[in-house]
Amino acid sequence: MEKKPTTITIDEVKYVRADSVGKQAIDDGLEYVIVRSRNQGVMSGYLVSHSGQEVTLRNARQLWQWHVNGIALPDLANDGVGDEAKCRFSQPSECDVTMLEACGILRCTEQARDSLQGVKALRNDSTVNSDG
Repeated sequence: MEKKPTTITIDEVKYVRADSVGKQAIDDGLEYVIVRSRNQGVMSGYLVSHSGQEVTLRNARQLWQWHVNGIALPDLANDGVGDEAKCRFSQPSECDVTMLEACGILRCTEQARDSLQGVKALRNDSTVNSDG
């Protein structure tokens, strides 16, 4: 099956197909990952760079609580979330996020990436309060 192009360049300006915006345009070929850190918890996003324990993510989301059909983060990176209603994720960051004490990077499958990105972000006006 022939893959359709997602971009075209005219006069040195790159244009993106409308039906690929939201996936291809954001990731720009970057891998989607889950990162565990010592003091920042768990985040997911597109891996911009990694040097030692320093990891920079694009469109990063803080994962406070998740539900997985397996038992651990590798299952989340492979299959995605089980029950979205049991997940507590932030909205994607508009700026790149640098984690300084990363202790694990899990590369996500396409299925897991789509699942993680599909979880509705909790906001201040949600029914869940900051006390728990």
